[in-house]
Amino acid sequence: MPLTLGTRVGPYEVLSALGAGGMGEVYRARDTRQEELLLHAGFNEQPEDWSSDGEWIVYRQTSQTTLNDVWLLSLEGDRKPIPYLQKSFDERAARFWPGSGAPRWMAYQSNESGQSQIHVQAIPAGGSNYQVSTSGGTQPTWRRDGKELYYLSADQTLMALPITVGTSVTPGKARPLFATADITGHTPSADGQRFLVNVPAGGQAPAASPITVVLNWTAGLER
Repeated sequence: MPLTLGTRVGPYEVLSALGAGGMGEVYRARDTRQEELLLHAGFNEQPEDWSSDGEWIVYRQTSQTTLNDVWLLSLEGDRKPIPYLQKSFDERAARFWPGSGAPRWMAYQSNESGQSQIHVQAIPAGGSNYQVSTSGGTQPTWRRDGKELYYLSADQTLMALPITVGTSVTPGKARPLFATADITGHTPSADGQRFLVNVPAGGQAPAASPITVVLNWTAGLER
């Protein structure tokens, strides 16, 4: 069964696979690829992050009524999935705040304002919710110390947002780092000074292949 890497903590990886009937499955695997089934999930599920204490997984799942939702799965106890964001909007790209102790905050993107923006919300859901981007935002990632948040703006510029997280969330002023027209993903180093990015081979997006349109083609069949 093909497995897709979702996220990693220590020697473990969390992976997703397509199960029977098109339903998703979530596995935990060591470097030896000895997989342990964690969850029979719903349609189009995708693991997105693993909490720094190794006890929680956050994953995305598609619903026919509420679009993309965000769910939590504890790796302790009965491992019962917990809905975290189940609104009639598109919520995805959830990332645990990497502060010490149990996870208390989550960054994610949502289009509930009419445009995809970055939010930071308390865990469990129902607590404080802060929209921390102002001009569009997707794909949030944290610096390892949790004091800076990175995201793509609406014009595909990678932004760095200083942020203070405690009992509340206080965002600073975001600053642009570099344009990312051809970048499809980014991961910061622990200190936020370097980024691992996905770019097309050669560093530029390939030129679009030409399309030929033939009009009145049936006339040629009569010759």
